[in-house]
Amino acid sequence: MTISREHRSLLTGIGIAVTILLLVAGAIGVHRPILVLLMIAGVAGTVLSVARLLPGAIALSTTLATCIAIYTVAFTGGAIAVFHHAHWLGTTSGFLLPLLSFVAGVAWRRQAIRHQLARRRRSQRDRILVRGIGWLCLCFLVGIAVVAVVPPGENPGPATVSLIAAMTLISAITVWFVVDITALLNETGSLFHLFLIRMRSRIVPIFSFLIVFLFIGVLFATIYALLDHHTAQPAFAVAGTGTRLDLPDAIYFSFVTLSTIGYGDITPIDAMAQVLVIAEIIFGVVLLLFAFTEIAAYNPEADATDDQVEKDPGSGRG
Repeated sequence: MTISREHRSLLTGIGIAVTILLLVAGAIGVHRPILVLLMIAGVAGTVLSVARLLPGAIALSTTLATCIAIYTVAFTGGAIAVFHHAHWLGTTSGFLLPLLSFVAGVAWRRQAIRHQLARRRRSQRDRILVRGIGWLCLCFLVGIAVVAVVPPGENPGPATVSLIAAMTLISAITVWFVVDITALLNETGSLFHLFLIRMRSRIVPIFSFLIVFLFIGVLFATIYALLDHHTAQPAFAVAGTGTRLDLPDAIYFSFVTLSTIGYGDITPIDAMAQVLVIAEIIFGVVLLLFAFTEIAAYNPEADATDDQVEKDPGSGRG
């Protein structure tokens, strides 16, 4: 049985959202399986409901699932930091409220949303962007206000009430802006799809850059390890203490240096090691600048034309 592009995109989006949710659950400790299952059901139900209400909006469904995954991380982080004493049922309700309100808003304003999605004019996009940013700012202000007034202490009652109140207000704001939110998600999905198409067309230069990057990183790593094992004193310090580098540590240090990040947990203390590190940093800067330029300028169609001209030099003559 062949799966349509719409269903494939929908399943991919749901898979992304559920995967992120499971990762969040694993990161915070899966000690509330009912909470996790309810969240998964809420995510899948939201995406499927919107897809049913707005059939054909493939970009919208995929972007919605991705944004729900981001919302899951943000909500979980906020719940842990501020509302960690709230009852688990209140936490689940707070998580589901904006999702349910979004589905209800889409069902309520479905005709207006369809009309909005059909009008893809520049003026409409500017309005969507402004109102979408306004919606995000209002939700952010609600979060700040709740954090400022949430009562301290370990009593779950006040924390649960504050969480439910905040999410109820955010839900109301979401329903008010639902037309613009939907249009913004659809536009974002279209741009993301275009981004993926352009990325696929640049697989060759990206892969070439990775090969060169990995080669230089491994090359310097072996040089660091060899140098450190043939000097009288350790050439590198780990956490401020002179230590001989083994190959895994040398590889880690080499790629941190090549990418010009430099965490500082491993530092060169030998003169020759310092010279090598400077050389690798220069290689890294030049390589990154060259890579960005070549990847941005890469045009497979132009390369195909150049290859044809090389094979048949007379073809370009008048």
